[in-house]
Amino acid sequence: EVGQGVVGKAAKLQTPLNIKDTRKEPGYIVDDAARLSELAVPIIFEGEVLGVIDSEHTDTHFFTDEHVKILSLLANLTANKIISNRAHSQLQKTVEKLEYSGKIQNILFSIAELIFKTNDLETFFKKLHVILGQLTFTKNFIVALRYNGEMHYSIPFAVDEKDDIHGVANLEIIPEKLSLITHILMNKKSVLLNGSKFDEYVSEHNIKIVGSAPVSWLGVPFGEGNIEGTVIVQCYDDSYQFSQKDLQLLDFVARHVCNAVERLEARQQMHYLALHDSLTGLANRSLFTNQLKKAIQHAKRYPNRTFTLMYLDLDGFKEVNDSYGHHAGDILLKCIAQRLTSEVRDADTISRLGGDEFAVLLFNVDNKEAIYRTANRILEVINLPLDILGHKVRVSSSIGVVSSEGQEYEVNQALSHADEAMYIAKSLGKNQVFYYDDKEAKHFVFSPTFPHHFTQSLENDHFALYGQPILDLKRNAIIGVEVLVRWFHPEQGLLMPDKFIDNISDSILIEKLDSYIFEKVWQLLKDYRDYLPDSFKINVNMSARGFVSNQIKAQITQRVNDAPFLAKHICLEITEQSITDNVEATQQNIIDFQALGLTIALDDFGTGYSSLNYLHKYNFDSLKIDRSFVSAYQPGCSSSIILESIINLANSLGITVVAEGIETKPQLTTVATLGCQMGQGYYIGKPMPISELLTECLSKG
Repeated sequence: EVGQGVVGKAAKLQTPLNIKDTRKEPGYIVDDAARLSELAVPIIFEGEVLGVIDSEHTDTHFFTDEHVKILSLLANLTANKIISNRAHSQLQKTVEKLEYSGKIQNILFSIAELIFKTNDLETFFKKLHVILGQLTFTKNFIVALRYNGEMHYSIPFAVDEKDDIHGVANLEIIPEKLSLITHILMNKKSVLLNGSKFDEYVSEHNIKIVGSAPVSWLGVPFGEGNIEGTVIVQCYDDSYQFSQKDLQLLDFVARHVCNAVERLEARQQMHYLALHDSLTGLANRSLFTNQLKKAIQHAKRYPNRTFTLMYLDLDGFKEVNDSYGHHAGDILLKCIAQRLTSEVRDADTISRLGGDEFAVLLFNVDNKEAIYRTANRILEVINLPLDILGHKVRVSSSIGVVSSEGQEYEVNQALSHADEAMYIAKSLGKNQVFYYDDKEAKHFVFSPTFPHHFTQSLENDHFALYGQPILDLKRNAIIGVEVLVRWFHPEQGLLMPDKFIDNISDSILIEKLDSYIFEKVWQLLKDYRDYLPDSFKINVNMSARGFVSNQIKAQITQRVNDAPFLAKHICLEITEQSITDNVEATQQNIIDFQALGLTIALDDFGTGYSSLNYLHKYNFDSLKIDRSFVSAYQPGCSSSIILESIINLANSLGITVVAEGIETKPQLTTVATLGCQMGQGYYIGKPMPISELLTECLSKG
């Protein structure tokens, strides 16, 4: 019994007893055999004696102060373990009871449904508030969130009888002046306070009361890492006092709240990223196209509610990129995005369509004068000088304008006309605005003499071949180049392929261009044949018409027969368009060209609906993954899973994988890690005249 013997006395006194000689100790109890020394140390937790550790020895004066210290430490550890096990056991029993109770099951099912059925946190918290109200007092219910460990927090949801704090954001966390909410966020421990306990706790922890003081208060933390938060319920009078049962309930629910917040935040972030340009934050092409479609439908339904589409291209962007690097180019694009945003209304839409091309969608601007005023303001702000990385730079813009006034447009037609108008503005001397007029535009760009002028440019060598290097990612060596074409128009200057290829893709002119490019590449191979490594390839883009053209096939066959040793250096790149336009001829020509010693690559892989099918049906030597997959790659998202699947499938089929559009070192590292054998993009090398590129590559070995 407590108080009897050495052990009982240590328990009663709650202090260690070191008996040097038990023969002199009154009340010493002999159990099995007499011992001459005894040390008894009580096991205590918060004033409660949980047990006693007792040690005996046959010698007198055996136990020292060091033994007392060691056994006291052991007693302390034992006390903590006993209490921990007791709490864990108690919590387990409580949770099991809660989980198996009908109401808790209903809450869990309801929260699970909320996670998957709601698309925003506001709706989620509103419905969660109603659900929790079935089991506890929730007249005053608060959710606070903190991101990335920052010293700020927000209150995305609050229902309170006295204080209006719903939606408050960017509240500072001051460690020396913690409120009840920030106390929970910083200490990450649940707190339950009723009546006088509330005042005592607040005073003891030097907590600052913000707003009205409650009588009963319960706060439970959740989450860790990127997202942390707390769920709080409080009562301002004596009508309800929170209990341990409420704490356990709120703690149990808080874990599900954390999961819901993370899922909804991730879903919203993925939705945002899918519709916005990652560099500028502007709407991307997908979102802009959708907004344009809505504007067209609205204009058809209400003819007096017009829209205006502006298509912008920066003049001088390439020079900034080439002179100061891609980082400077990115800064420039972000500055331009900010300037565009400052010049239009919130209701209007601005998009970065890609590269240095932007688009603006204006609503209800119903006369040309107002449209021109807006466009000219945009020209002026874009033309203002910029300080980028210590360099003074200045760019201008060419703007093409399309209006729905008096017109009925479809999406592709409106974009095409705006692009056409922008191209005309550029050809007029840049830093210009051109308002699309059907007759004037067609006469200006695509006059009846266009085919003649195009053919004449081929004959007069007004086209130049550029090349972009292809890198072997494992060996870090340039093992090929892709051929790109540029048109040096006698009147309109340098034209990129996107300015004329689409306009000739359905005519004999595209076959003439394919033939011209192949002939030039073959001549290059002959000029460099003594210096080319066996594995070095020149990739030639072939149009859908050109790839199945009998004339071009005969041309290629003749050249290979004349110099068969050069065939291994040619790789023909085709797109899915080639396959879908003429399936049988394409399949046969793949076989025939490979028999000649050429290799075949499927370009822009992944942009069509049947891409994976083609890997099984056609014998491609390599595939080039479209740049959109590389730029959008984020582990775990849907497009990234597709990318990883493509690479794994291609590797399993023995097909070489080339990643296009590599613009940063992290992207290069990522595609190499995922299993791509080759890479291509501005980070590896920008396009340059192909003769210069070949000379540079071969000189470096």
